[in-house]
Amino acid sequence: MNKETQVVLITGLVFVVMTGIALYYVNGRIEARKAREQDIATIKQDIAKAESVIAKKEELEKELDSLERNLSHYITILPSPEVATKESLMRLVQEKCERSQFVLERFVLNDAKAAARGAKAPKKKKDGGGFQEIGLTLDANGTYEQFLRFLNSLERHESFLRVNTFRCEAEPKPRINEEDGTVSWPLTISLNLSTFRYEAGK
Repeated sequence: MNKETQVVLITGLVFVVMTGIALYYVNGRIEARKAREQDIATIKQDIAKAESVIAKKEELEKELDSLERNLSHYITILPSPEVATKESLMRLVQEKCERSQFVLERFVLNDAKAAARGAKAPKKKKDGGGFQEIGLTLDANGTYEQFLRFLNSLERHESFLRVNTFRCEAEPKPRINEEDGTVSWPLTISLNLSTFRYEAGK
C-alpha cells in the first residue's frame, strides 16, 4: 500500500469519526431542545391555570363576603342557644294552641319520634358548632279558622319557626252550632315544626 492510499484511508477514517461525533452532538442538542420545549409548554400550562385562578379571585371574594353576610343574618334572626330549647318550643306550641283555641291532642319531639321508629337521633357536634335543628310533630283538632289563627301566631312570633310539613283531614260530616246555626267542618291536623339555633365551636 503506497503512501497516497494510506493518506486517503486515514483521511476517510478521520472524516467518518468526525462526522459521527458531529451527529452525536447535533442529536444531543436536538433532544435537549425538545426537552426544554416540553418543559416550557408545561410551565405555560401552569401559568395559564394560575392566571385563571387569579382571575376568579375577585369573584370568589365577593361570594365569600356574601356567605359571611348571610351567615351573620341567619345568626341574628335565630334564637340564642339558651332560648331555642326543646322545652321552650313545646311551651310555645302549647301557648299558641291555647290562644287560637286549637285543641292540641299530642306532640312529640322529632328525636323521640326517630327513636320510636328505631332510627338514630342526630348526634350533637361537640367541637365544631354550627346550626342545630330542633323540631316536633303535633296532632291537633279545630276548625279552619282556628288553624289559620294558629299558623298566623307562629308567623308573627319573634323567633324563627319553620313549618316543614302538615297534613289536614276533614271529618265526613259538618258540625252545626246549636246556638247560632253556623256550620263548621272540624279538621284533624298533623304539623311538623322546626326552629334552629347557632352554636359557636369551641
